[in-house]
Amino acid sequence: MFIKNNSFKIDIISSSIFNTFFQIIIFLARIIQVPIILKFYGVNNYGGIILMISIASYFTIFELGFKNYIINKSIKLYFEKKYEEFEEVYFQSIRFIICISSILVLTVTITCSVFYYLEVLFDNKIWLISIIILITYVLLGNIFTLVTQYFRIINKQLITHFIDAFTILLPILLLLFYIHLKTNFKEFDIIIYSLINLISIVIVFILVIWKLKFDINIKNFFFGNINFKIIFKNLKKSIFFTIFSSNTILITHSITQIIAISLSNSDVTIFNTTKMITNLIIFFIGSFSMPFLADITRRNKIENKREMKSILEFYHYTIFVILFSGSLFLYFFGGIIYNYWLSNIEIVFDYKLFELLILSTILHVYNLSNSNILISTNNHIKLSIINICTSIAFIILSFYLINKFLLIGIVYSIILLEITNVILFNFILFKEMRYLGHLFFKNLIIFLLLLSSYLLSKTMLGFVIFIFLFFFLIKLFKSVKT
Repeated sequence: MFIKNNSFKIDIISSSIFNTFFQIIIFLARIIQVPIILKFYGVNNYGGIILMISIASYFTIFELGFKNYIINKSIKLYFEKKYEEFEEVYFQSIRFIICISSILVLTVTITCSVFYYLEVLFDNKIWLISIIILITYVLLGNIFTLVTQYFRIINKQLITHFIDAFTILLPILLLLFYIHLKTNFKEFDIIIYSLINLISIVIVFILVIWKLKFDINIKNFFFGNINFKIIFKNLKKSIFFTIFSSNTILITHSITQIIAISLSNSDVTIFNTTKMITNLIIFFIGSFSMPFLADITRRNKIENKREMKSILEFYHYTIFVILFSGSLFLYFFGGIIYNYWLSNIEIVFDYKLFELLILSTILHVYNLSNSNILISTNNHIKLSIINICTSIAFIILSFYLINKFLLIGIVYSIILLEITNVILFNFILFKEMRYLGHLFFKNLIIFLLLLSSYLLSKTMLGFVIFIFLFFFLIKLFKSVKT
């Protein structure tokens, strides 16, 4: 037996099930929320809100990669019982991010106010105040995310799952309650949208601090001197995580901005609501991934390579089963779900856009699973550099293709980006983790079969590949050595 704890499958699946349970509640709340918000704010204003969120989200890069690198390092130090070193690294990082976020909130508020006074960039006070509040919310979220990861570090992942779920669910419920009380939309309601998000995270943050006081000294946790020698030592390595997260933000939110610039806010709404259905696959896989990735980080040692092989096999096969089932389910039933979901809203469902988005999701999930492994094992430097280069190329290509093919053009760009990343990410994996090369090669073959079954889904050959792959995946899933 490769792994000393025979119940590792049970532990991971249990944690994943709890996380998925919370995430399903969130997803259902979001599904209910969207048509209500669309009806209240209108298609155009809803597109404007999405655009505002995408701009504010750029400020997540100011967590400086600590969310990944510092948490990975802290998990290992805690797991190895180096508690003093763990506290030094983790506490110092939180204090530093608090300082950075506080300075940025002040800077953004002053800068935006000056621009408004000079009538540069901003000519509407409502949208200006809303975006300042949202940026404050994002920067507070940077601190909040680092703090709540404490429970993940000490292997109390159920608490982390609950906090994450409650943080997302609370503003949804408060906003729906507010809309229920209102009769007509007024422009000030755009500020209310931002304010509800900020108030919600403050409430949850207070509850988290109350919970933390039973485990640690709160004063030492948040306040005290900052050792810049330790900070800069970690910053040299974490900065590549920043590059990686910047790439994700660049891709996700530049899409919204490119559509808004080249087409309209209504097209932003059409794209994002369609993407929300395909994101159902990413949502389930993300729910299952968190416990796996924490375990991969703990076992990331050369002498544990057989353990790593077992956990990575289990991780990949779980993802493939979800991806395989989810993509085919959405292919056949996604249009029905979408039309029923937004039946009272004047939006026309685009089947071609939807089918291409499913294809891009299949490619993205495969790349995400590979990049998660590299990030969890801190083999992320080359990945980050390649990622930022492909992202810049994607943005340039997107402007060209969206003008030629309209909304479909942006999906063509995403697919080309993901295909490029399939090649590059696999190259990095084989190079950085050679002792698992045969495993990654087997996963690549399975992925290509899965991709073929989707592309040929309307043919008999696609059906044959589908049946073969389904039973093959189940067999592999059961065969993982524990």
